[in-house]
Amino acid sequence: MLKDAETGEVVEVNTADLRKLEAFAQRQVRAQAELLRVFRSAKIDSIQVRTDQPYASALGRFFETREKRRLHG
Repeated sequence: MLKDAETGEVVEVNTADLRKLEAFAQRQVRAQAELLRVFRSAKIDSIQVRTDQPYASALGRFFETREKRRLHG
């Protein structure tokens, strides 16, 4: 069960339906790609982290890369 925080709409998602899972995964890939495209076109740095993995090293690399880019223009 998922509840939209803005509208309050509640949706039940059947995670046993492999077609729906695959469709959701494909929509997420497209949405992430579009978001990355928008960020890049606006020259906004971004980072993707996962909730099922430690993020400290990825975040450290992100800031190291930003700093190198800042110093070397």
